[in-house]
This record gives sequence, structure tokens and C-alpha cells, in this order.
Amino acid sequence: IPPGVDTELFHPDIIEKKKKEARNKILAADDELVIVFVGSAFKRKGLDRLIPAISKGMRLLVVGSGESLRPYKRKIKQYGTDLQVQFVGRADDVRKYLAAADVVALPSRSEAFGISILEGMACGLPVIVSENSGVAALINHEENGFLMKNPEELSGFLEQLFSRSRRKKMGEHARETAENFSWQKTAEAHEKFYRQVLSQKR
Repeated sequence: IPPGVDTELFHPDIIEKKKKEARNKILAADDELVIVFVGSAFKRKGLDRLIPAISKGMRLLVVGSGESLRPYKRKIKQYGTDLQVQFVGRADDVRKYLAAADVVALPSRSEAFGISILEGMACGLPVIVSENSGVAALINHEENGFLMKNPEELSGFLEQLFSRSRRKKMGEHARETAENFSWQKTAEAHEKFYRQVLSQKR
């Protein structure tokens, strides 16, 4: 049973109300594609895979801390995207960055689940995840997000998301998926599971 998400706290309406202010704070243009990466284990979560996929017209917000930034800043300089990648550190409320986002990406090398992806989906955002991550079980490729088999696919997925209509449609499907994993529905699923286990022991 996947973890649940607070679908009232992470809601498209709340995000939409904060969008203009959130994008103004990071100086993102209306036509810029803002990608949010959430996590502290940068290497395991694949930040080094995401940086090379950032191209013209894109902005990457890295939410989280914990590892040395030096190798990642070197990589950013190597690709000439110094002005397009921002390390914002830990966030007390990740929604202020999700409000600025057009997509949430987590190209992990390994990931038991990936709650930040479910939170992004609850906010009505399309997502990009590794095929081998736990949260991949919730993704219908090209419907509510993209499933990445190898890092070379990242840039192509991001390019497709420049389309507002594509983002909107995928985001709506993502929200529908997330609603099936609200805290209430997850609690009900656990209760049902425990009842089944207890009935088998009798």
C-alpha cells in the first residue's frame, strides 16, 4: 500500500492562487518551464542526471540540502546553466516551490517510494520519475507523467512539457491519481489489509 498524501493541503486551487507570486519571487518568465526537484540525497535521487537536461527556457529549483554542492555546481558551470539552476535549501513548506512549478522531476537511481512526486501530483502537476522507483507504480506513461528508463530521455520529456495544454491535461490526470491516495483512502486500505490478515489467522 503506497503512502498517502494530504489532498486538501496539496491542492491545485491553493497552488494556482500562489503561482504568480511564487514565480515572481524566482524571477521566472511566464513562458519559462520551471522544474522542481525535491530531496537531500542528491546523488541517489539523480540530480546529476537532471542538470544536463536543463536547456534554454527552463529553470530548475533544487529543494533540499545535505550533500556538498560543489560537484553539482561544477556540472552546472560545465553546461552553462548557472543562471537557470537555483539551490533553495530545505523548505518548511514545499508548496511555495510547487506553486512556481510546471513539473516535478525525480530521476532517482533508487527510490523506495518518492513522496514529493505524490505531493506534486496532488497539486495537479505532471511528474517525471525513474522506472525503478516505488512511485512509478502510480504513473501511466504520457498520461499523468513520464517514466524514465534512462537519463537520456529526460530532455525529451521536458521539451514536451513546454506545451501548456499538455501540462494541463497530464496535471489533471495526476491529480485524479493522487486523490486515490488521500490519507483517508490510504487508512481505509490499511484497515482492510489488517482485517484480511486477522481473518486468516482465525
